[in-house]
Amino acid sequence: MTRVWVLPKDIIDEIDQRANALGVDAFPHTGRLHFYSGPSQAVFDLIAGPTLANRDRAIAWAKDHGAMVIEETPIGKWLDTYEGIGTFDYFDANPRIPDTEKDIAGVAPWQHLSHLYALSAHGQITTTVAGASRRGVYYTVELPNTLVPSYMGLTAKQFLDDLSAKRTKPVEAINLISFDRILKARDARGDIGDAHNLIQLGEQRMALQEALETSRPSSIREALKLASKEVLRSPAEAYKYFLESQERYQIDRALQMKGTKAADDFLTHKDTCRAPAPQGGTPRPVYLKGAAPD
Repeated sequence: MTRVWVLPKDIIDEIDQRANALGVDAFPHTGRLHFYSGPSQAVFDLIAGPTLANRDRAIAWAKDHGAMVIEETPIGKWLDTYEGIGTFDYFDANPRIPDTEKDIAGVAPWQHLSHLYALSAHGQITTTVAGASRRGVYYTVELPNTLVPSYMGLTAKQFLDDLSAKRTKPVEAINLISFDRILKARDARGDIGDAHNLIQLGEQRMALQEALETSRPSSIREALKLASKEVLRSPAEAYKYFLESQERYQIDRALQMKGTKAADDFLTHKDTCRAPAPQGGTPRPVYLKGAAPD
């Protein structure tokens, strides 16, 4: 039997059909959505030593924190295993697609799904996007449609109606930075890049905070030795850096979004696996230092 090769638009049409059938269950997260992208090749070239691709890091991080990545959505799982090989390998082998368009064809269904995925965002968004290419799906589709939802050009009307109703649950924060502050960064110069930079900063602060909490004392002592040498070399600059770091630390520890249900749930999620329950008892939640409820 001859195989019937389809085009990207055929898969996009089926995405809409599946989305309409699933409704809000197409993206069954509960206010914890995780975006990832890149890093770009230029950033990879600057990294010394081995590193994981952002996709692998994002999936591991999201799993540890109870967040959802796009591949874990019902339609994302379908695309990731499309025809048993995924969209990229499928279009690479598809004779109907010219060689110069195979990569574009492979990503097109994901771009469309990413648009819908971003429209479903509410509550706490987190990212693994530091160093991401500004030509990638995150920067060109997910980020702008998270900050400024656009329904133009999408054919899944019933599903979009469901999503716009769901969007009445606001996005509260991205990487624990209040959503209002991110919008202000975007609006200050009308540049989405400024919002992206702030999101990257929040991502790095979160990573640093968790790294410090899980570091071995011996590693911290070695870092302090190196830092002390720098202080002796340039005490004024070192003290300025200390004051700025202290201010950032205090802001981060205050966790501007603390007190909202989504933020408190997010901060206390990662959690029972680190604090086993007493025999026969109830698992004890583990809180980030300084983030336990009042």
